[in-house]
Parts: sequence; structure tokens; C-alpha cells
Amino acid sequence: MLQAIGSLTLAAALGAGGSQPARLTAKGEPIPIPPLHGQCQVAFDVAVDERGAVTDARFLYGNPSLAKALEAAVSGWVFEPATEDGEPRSSRVLVAALFRAAAFYALGSCPPPDHSLLAPPGMPIPAKTSPPAYPVQALGRGVVVVEVEVGPSGAVRSARAVGGRTAFDGTAEQAARAWHFLPGRRAGQPVTTLAYLVFGFPEPVVTVRPE
Repeated sequence: MLQAIGSLTLAAALGAGGSQPARLTAKGEPIPIPPLHGQCQVAFDVAVDERGAVTDARFLYGNPSLAKALEAAVSGWVFEPATEDGEPRSSRVLVAALFRAAAFYALGSCPPPDHSLLAPPGMPIPAKTSPPAYPVQALGRGVVVVEVEVGPSGAVRSARAVGGRTAFDGTAEQAARAWHFLPGRRAGQPVTTLAYLVFGFPEPVVTVRPE
């Protein structure tokens, strides 16, 4: 079942009346958390047509099992299509994910794989990633999709979890704000773009010692 997502007012930041990027409006079935060993990253170059439907998800880099789970979920996403001078057009959107096994929550951040030549120049590409911690108030496991606005410098200007609010959203948004990108470009110049980051939260394993 598709889950509706509230719209964001981005026209001023992204250039009202000119080019507008595709924006996620509904996501399909929940993204599963596959068996993990260590920290897993993955990214896709997602093609969105003039109607806002996903027509292709081109694998860029990452863990095969996580890539398979993410590709299946992203194929059901629905976007508000990109526009050029008010007219809908096809476009490409970055979707990147970072999941880590519960035993690795205490580790610091690490750079994504070397992939700088794998994506179109109009798309922002992760250059520095930051994993979230497991929130103290959360229970169980969860997956959060965060919409980020990436400025011409490659810094994240804003981050907002999409969909219904959960106990994992605040931590995911905080992690997303610490990411840094090679900015997307238009006519050779860096521009403001949107991307989608997916964070997985496996349930921590608690060992109870006998008294």
C-alpha cells in the first residue's frame, strides 16, 4: 500500500518558474532489513518519467543484499515529476542507503565507496556519509527515508523524514545533515538538488548477564 507524504515548499530554494527536481510523494511497501555484517552502503541512480513513475533504478555501488532490498522497494515509489519551465519532464534522482549491523552502532562514520564517475553530472553524489545512532527512546527495528536538499557547495541545507513520524526519524535526520556531496550540476554549474537517503535501524542485541 502506498504511503502518502506531505509536500514541502521548496520552490524558492530550487528556482520557481525554472527547473524543479522530482520530489517523492508516496513510497510503497516497507524496506526490509536484510542480514547485515558490518556497515553496508548502497546507491541507485533512479529514473523518473514525466508522470512521476520510477522506470529504472541503476545500481551505482554497494552491498548486493541491501541493493536487492532497496531496488525492490524503490520501484514502487511515486514522485511529483521534475519540471522545466512548468512542463513535466523525465529526470534522475539519487537514492542512497546506509544500514549497519546492530553490533556496529558504536563505530564512527566511514567514506562511501569510490564511485565519483558512476552517476550523471546533474546528480549529487555522496562524498562523506554519517551513520545514525540507535535512538534511546526507540524499540524494535525501523527504516527511515530522508529527503535532503543539497546546496551548490555540496552541503545538506535541510533534511526531513518522509512518511509518518517514528521514533527513528530525529536520529536519521541528524545523520543526514552531516552528509556531504559532490554537488549536482546544470550547464556545468553546481546547483541545488534533492536526494533521498535511507537509514536502517536493526534492533540492538542486549546480552543479559546472569547474576
